[in-house]
Amino acid sequence: MKDSVSESGSVRLRPIRASDAGFMFECERDAEARRNFMTTPKSVAAVRNGIRKAIRERGKARPGSEELAIEWRGRTVGRVWITGMAARHAEHKACIGIMIHRDFRGRGIGTRAIRLLTAYAFGKYKLKRIYTYTRASNRGSRRILEKAGYKLEGILRKDALKDGKYLNNCLYARVR
Repeated sequence: MKDSVSESGSVRLRPIRASDAGFMFECERDAEARRNFMTTPKSVAAVRNGIRKAIRERGKARPGSEELAIEWRGRTVGRVWITGMAARHAEHKACIGIMIHRDFRGRGIGTRAIRLLTAYAFGKYKLKRIYTYTRASNRGSRRILEKAGYKLEGILRKDALKDGKYLNNCLYARVR
């Protein structure tokens, strides 16, 4: 399709749109998402504002971040993002993330989306390193990253504090 950034088989990445806000809000509000992210949006309007910011960022010559919707068999099922590409002295690396609606988890969509995002980011931004953090307890995300070729670089013990509890995070990366 013409607005695809990257696609493979039934999975496609495309620029996120303001009209995706309602669905993305739903993605971020389920119990698992709330458990695995430090914060989640309070309203569809907050998500829409974030998407509008992402759209403005996309228009820059060297954006600092990029958000893409994940489509599977023609339906929007989640989003991926990449950040940090414009950080001074760190232009060679970026951090990625993923969120998939609970109804579409466990189908291999996340692995394909991360593979597509990784190839896209290495190519477009000429990166040498792509990394991400995930909760040590988030076995689904860890498996997606491993299947997409990311290597565990370490477990960051007591890396985050949420609701009075310390959380361990895993650092994964791919290097070129």
